[in-house]
Amino acid sequence: MAISNAQAHPRLPNPTSTMPWWRTQPHFLDEFRSSDTVPELVDVAIIGSGIAGACTAYHLLSGQPGPEAGMTPTVAIFEARQACSGATGRNGGHTRLTPLAIANYVVKYGPAAGLDFALFLKELMREMKACAESITVSGHEGDGKNPATSDRTLAEECEMLATRSWDAFSDENQAVEVEAAWGKAVNDMREIAKKEGREHDIDWLGEVQFLKGRYVENITSIRGAKVATSCPALSLWPYKFVLGLLQHVVNLGVKLYTLTPVTCIERVSDSENASSLFSTSAKGLTALHTPRGTTLARRVVFATNAYVSALLPQYEKTIIPGRGTACRIVRQPAAPSLAAESGSIANTPNAEYTQLINTYNIHAGPSSKEYFNPRPDGSVILGGGQPLYRDDKSAWYDMVDDGTLIDGVKERWFEGYMGRHFRGWNRDGKDEGIDLVWTGIMGFTEDSWPHVGLVPGETDHFILAGFNGSGMASIFLVARGIARMMRDGISFEETGLPHVFKTVPERIKDAA
Repeated sequence: MAISNAQAHPRLPNPTSTMPWWRTQPHFLDEFRSSDTVPELVDVAIIGSGIAGACTAYHLLSGQPGPEAGMTPTVAIFEARQACSGATGRNGGHTRLTPLAIANYVVKYGPAAGLDFALFLKELMREMKACAESITVSGHEGDGKNPATSDRTLAEECEMLATRSWDAFSDENQAVEVEAAWGKAVNDMREIAKKEGREHDIDWLGEVQFLKGRYVENITSIRGAKVATSCPALSLWPYKFVLGLLQHVVNLGVKLYTLTPVTCIERVSDSENASSLFSTSAKGLTALHTPRGTTLARRVVFATNAYVSALLPQYEKTIIPGRGTACRIVRQPAAPSLAAESGSIANTPNAEYTQLINTYNIHAGPSSKEYFNPRPDGSVILGGGQPLYRDDKSAWYDMVDDGTLIDGVKERWFEGYMGRHFRGWNRDGKDEGIDLVWTGIMGFTEDSWPHVGLVPGETDHFILAGFNGSGMASIFLVARGIARMMRDGISFEETGLPHVFKTVPERIKDAA
């Protein structure tokens, strides 16, 4: 395998970052380290403490025992900055059944594969909700430095809500195309289900609605909406979900090392020969070099998304980092903001208005889409603004700088957004304010699918990265698949993950 050098890599996380709303209430594990120096040897090293890394650790320790019953793998998680300070701590905070994504999948891979993809999305929400409801975590109100004594479910802690989500389309031509595409996809999936005896696999269609006609704008509350789709969704506080998982796995024995970047990796021979759940690769152990020492690992999981090529340079031209931006909007300030200490400029929202509960993707045209997630406190998380900067690649493409904002998006896109697009908000924008604006780094791939599985040519290096800004819709089950590959020795195909996710040489561009 290629080995990175010890110098600072341009695709390692930026030393400083903007403050997202999700991180304004830091968990007591935010800068936690299990020891002053990293462990000498572990069975599994997970690089990255976002949702990919946390879920992999959770599934690894929560699944059925391995071939040597009674043995629990030793696991360490390494994070360059604070826990969950990357893309997961900066995203939209929702996952959905997404009819348009299913329709596009049908077009590319056929109706049978489309059915499988829909069932995958449905299972993810069900399993993610069940996980959050089954875990008990300690609350962390107060100064954010010490855990409180109150206990609750992770679902309560991360404000998880099983809700609905709208895709609303206001462009006439796009509305016609969406109606035709969804109608054809539904017909094709119904036909293949009948042909293959899979009628039960289309039950989920009963939870999806396509809406058109004179009342679309009234029902969705989106000004000018021509057509819309409605589907099941989960809304949550992503940082709190991940930190709850990290708290859970740390309690199970996982070692966590924040502010501990893995700067390079190399192969070394296995001189330990210690009893382990995992055998050592024929290539030997992997040494992970950090400022706090070196750890030897029998298995390595690369869960660093956009930053993965810093340690796996063969992905340099395959998974490209790119900047995006989001904000928190509040309505009519009334009280000091929870984010005041972070330099936010607005206050908590006024509760004297109808509460939005559905999440949205708002499509103003084929190249314009915002995501929108209402929070229980009455504020909303809004992400987007790409039409302003997409054509200027110097503003976002192949960049890992989440420490600065993208010029102009706040003033020219986010300010007044609710009044321009939502019924019930003043068109002049005077009843809304921007609380926080932040930047996040996504990992983009040419075919829009993540890279998952064994790194080609390796038997002990696993990757789950390149989620194209849609990781919430797949990572929980992808991480389960990676955990099963390590723990149970199964192949990628046996995980049941979509075949297009598999990382194979044909999908990896020559980095030379």
